[in-house]
Amino acid sequence: METVNGLLCPRQHGGYVSRLFLSKPFPTRGQNWTTHNILGAIWHTMSWNGVDPELAWDEILGAHLRPLQ
Repeated sequence: METVNGLLCPRQHGGYVSRLFLSKPFPTRGQNWTTHNILGAIWHTMSWNGVDPELAWDEILGAHLRPLQ
């Protein structure tokens, strides 16, 4: 098992209602991976939209993790 760090942005970012940034990409999961420089580190995020912004933060995180399973 590998540990991957993540940053959840539960608010609007770059045209998405929320974003999950990961310390490494999973190109065989999700789609359209992009990189972002956040506080001097490179973070990876996939194109994943449609997460209800009214959900609790743990539910937002779960919705972003779903396509990685």
